[in-house]
Amino acid sequence: MRTEIPLDAVKRSAALLTVYETEGQKIVDALKNNLLAPADAKSPLMEGATMTTADIKA
Repeated sequence: MRTEIPLDAVKRSAALLTVYETEGQKIVDALKNNLLAPADAKSPLMEGATMTTADIKA
């Protein structure tokens, strides 16, 4: 999670899980249908996790 602070890592993991639960199936479907390249699949997850992490910190 790129942090040495355990609590921050837990928050980041929770944020990423939240995004995956809401967007994961869309991303998997796009990958299966060749609408999204594997290298590009990480971006939507990370963007969503970043936004969710900001919400957690607020």
